[in-house]
Amino acid sequence: MFVFDCELIIGNFKLKTFNSVKITTSRKTLGDTAVIKIGDAGRKQKLRNSIKVGDKVILKMGYKGYPIQTEFEGYVSEVSPNVPFEIHCLDEIFKMRRDVVKTPEGKLGMSWKKTTLLDVLKYILQGYETDLFNVPDVELAPFVIEAKVNRAQVLKKIKEEYGFDVYFRGNKLICALGYTEVIEEQPIFHLQKNVIKTDLIYRKKEDSKIKLKAVSILQDNTRVEVEVGDPDGEIRTWHTETPIKDKEKLKLLAEAQIESYKYEGYTGKIKTFGIPYATHSMSAKILDDTYPERAGIYFIEQVETSVSVTEGFKRDIIFGKKAGR
Repeated sequence: MFVFDCELIIGNFKLKTFNSVKITTSRKTLGDTAVIKIGDAGRKQKLRNSIKVGDKVILKMGYKGYPIQTEFEGYVSEVSPNVPFEIHCLDEIFKMRRDVVKTPEGKLGMSWKKTTLLDVLKYILQGYETDLFNVPDVELAPFVIEAKVNRAQVLKKIKEEYGFDVYFRGNKLICALGYTEVIEEQPIFHLQKNVIKTDLIYRKKEDSKIKLKAVSILQDNTRVEVEVGDPDGEIRTWHTETPIKDKEKLKLLAEAQIESYKYEGYTGKIKTFGIPYATHSMSAKILDDTYPERAGIYFIEQVETSVSVTEGFKRDIIFGKKAGR
């Protein structure tokens, strides 16, 4: 029998129990979040009077007899006097939201006639102990940061307009094409052994319906867009690595690219226990004794990790595209 174990640090407090926790991590969102609920009346009052927005939060969880894993690292973003007492947390994006972008002379905003993605990221991260990883060699010409825009809003602009995955791993900022972060750990989910509930559909390649929106950002920051595939299919977006001005060429490339989104395999989600550890952008192996030929490796899109007295330590894992067999 698994016995839950944890270590929660909030500011100057170190706790071993709480009512419940919910952590959400996704490659589609800019920041990971956590909601911690504490119900003990005496401790709740002490925390309410002492915890403040901006306090550092580190949450480690696991089972007794197994190594505990850092599940969330960030800051208190909101304290809610509900019953039970709620502490809302956000990862490093919390700090990015607090500072607007300024020039070295103190002027709000910034603009470049010609620059690179790496230089923009280095500029907005000045003063932060943050490492950059996987940044593509992309030219931006021009690139404008409006007055009173904070650092998180710049990261959001890069994510939404250029299609890169942008997220933090601890204090490391990942800005990259989707699924290119190298994570050595690969969890294995066996549908008959360590999976509580499955909501998976196995589909043939010919049954996959995809509508692909292809986007190319030119050097002057204008966009060229085309759509290919099934009109009623799942909508996916693909950004080219290099500028492509010719729409017909972009369409041909998109029609070739769409094949990578069509595969024979699983789509959907599963519910598991707290081990093995899983987070977004990992690749995970799915095994099935009933249909062993369906074994495959899939990228993880999102993980919602929850702990409560009634439900225990669980994960809801949503899978993305197939990574291999």
